[in-house]
Amino acid sequence: MDAGTWEQILRVISLSDYNTRIVILGTTALGIACGLIGSFMLLRKRSLMADAVSHATLPGIALAFMVMVAW
Repeated sequence: MDAGTWEQILRVISLSDYNTRIVILGTTALGIACGLIGSFMLLRKRSLMADAVSHATLPGIALAFMVMVAW
């Protein structure tokens, strides 16, 4: 590996890049929210509903991504 690759790896690990921080923050928030909602739905015996909700949110996330890229 050359020096440029090591610098890029170090930037990602140290979270010095703005995009890296936003992606980490977004995936962490999404994981916490989905885990919380999923566990409550499992306890109420509505796991298939949780599966439907998770699949229904995917187009919304994709649409939000496309809007933000086009902006």
